[in-house]
Amino acid sequence: MQNELIVPPAIPFADETVGELEDAAEMFGVPMRVVEREVEPVQQNPAGIYDRSYIPMGKAAVKLGTLYRTADATALATSLEEVRGILRGIITAVETEDKKTEGRYHKAVAMFTAWLEDPVGLTPPWNIFVKGNVKLPFWSFSTLPGATCPGAGECLKADNGKRGWCYSFSAWRNIYPYFRQLQNTILIRMPNKDHILRDMRKKLKPGQAVRLYVDGDMDSVETIDFWMQTVRQFPQNDFYGYSKSWVQFDKWHKDNNGDWPENYVLNLSSGTKLEQIGGQMFASWVAKMESLRNPKTGLPLVRGRFVAVPTNAKAPDRKDPEFKAKVKIYNAEVGAAAMKQFGVTKVFVCPGYCADCLGEGKHACGNRKMQDKLIAIGVH
Repeated sequence: MQNELIVPPAIPFADETVGELEDAAEMFGVPMRVVEREVEPVQQNPAGIYDRSYIPMGKAAVKLGTLYRTADATALATSLEEVRGILRGIITAVETEDKKTEGRYHKAVAMFTAWLEDPVGLTPPWNIFVKGNVKLPFWSFSTLPGATCPGAGECLKADNGKRGWCYSFSAWRNIYPYFRQLQNTILIRMPNKDHILRDMRKKLKPGQAVRLYVDGDMDSVETIDFWMQTVRQFPQNDFYGYSKSWVQFDKWHKDNNGDWPENYVLNLSSGTKLEQIGGQMFASWVAKMESLRNPKTGLPLVRGRFVAVPTNAKAPDRKDPEFKAKVKIYNAEVGAAAMKQFGVTKVFVCPGYCADCLGEGKHACGNRKMQDKLIAIGVH
């Protein structure tokens, strides 16, 4: 059993028109599950990436497209043996100036495949929960982006077929984030999740905030169930996150009578497939998600919406000597774009620093005092 992986169904999408999708969704009650055809995983990736290469480490050049295909393939693998076979393909994509030299990619694959021989008994080669930099000093958990994002829309692939604005893939210029995300994707799909629980008990101290997920998303009702049951075991920690898996969260709500843990707060992330469909269907889903409450506590699951808006201004670095002047320009531009796009009169602009955007070590996205407020960030 330890070699088997719990894999959610392939992510369905459709070629039908908006009208046909709306009719079908109304008939079945659950949009995005009504289509008959399933897109091959590789087609979910941004267009035109397969001929590009990054220079992630020293003299090694790695075909980025191979990493995308490997990510999708491993996300759909049903056994660890299958994962091992897929990983061998990475080596063929690595080119070095000295063919006899084994670089970090080779070593990383070797470490990973060695762990897969006994993933329950052996310690995972990469950290499961990590603390970020000054922009995100919380403990966080991530999985493979795209491959574990069933609700991803324009963030992954825009309507014009070009790559979306998802920031996660840029980290793959370094091999270690890629393998950590891959490792965590496998860990979350293994029936035995002791490694994750052990890591949390070791690292989390009372009062610390935890972000579930920085990269990737909760890709199934089963994954959501694991995290909600786990969050309850850490009542002295506040958990928050962003998700486009609205259908899955709604299903868990119905299956569990809305018994959401008090210490978890969800932000509705923009860029979903439902948003691409738009119209009354999208508006209805936003209203439905914002209405999800625990009937025992009265607390809502959703804090509010977190949206990305196009902008020419870039959030300045705090070390920039002109930070105060530049951040005013950034806030004004993002705020105006969000108010125009979403028809609201007030917007809280995310400065890109999660730890204390409200001051005194408080952050907006995990704060119930920011309930129902639109939070916007600029993408360029």
